[in-house]
Amino acid sequence: MSDSYSVALDNVRNLIAASATWQAWCGASTAAIAATKIHLHAIDTTDIQMARPFVIVMQGDTREWNFTGTQAWGEVGSAIVHIEANMPDELREIHGAAASWFYERVGAIVDEMLALSGTTGYINATQISQLVAPQRSAAEDAETLGHYLAMQLGVSWST
Repeated sequence: MSDSYSVALDNVRNLIAASATWQAWCGASTAAIAATKIHLHAIDTTDIQMARPFVIVMQGDTREWNFTGTQAWGEVGSAIVHIEANMPDELREIHGAAASWFYERVGAIVDEMLALSGTTGYINATQISQLVAPQRSAAEDAETLGHYLAMQLGVSWST
């Protein structure tokens, strides 16, 4: 990937993959392995339950190139980060505990992204916001899609 759109999304993927919480959650021993559970644009699978947990990083609404006045162009943009995970069996009927379980993991990932943001080798995230609150799978979908929780974050960045 060498175009500016793909590079930016890949950089957001790398920021998430560096999270120790994400690595532990998806059973990865390295950031490179954790990155394989973070998909750009969409996830290609017929067995969504087996793919979880996963992240999808998509282009957000903002993308600008600004002349910095030093013969260079700077970029600002945003990405949408969709996070989805199977719900632990023991929490299926305990809605508050299931939400807390999910928020704790996502919150730790966000904290680790903020700590790494802008450091050597990582994209400079300027804002991370919750776009869609955690949602549970619908009861009528459980048989085919499983019991899961999902939410979306917005990540704004600049170069």
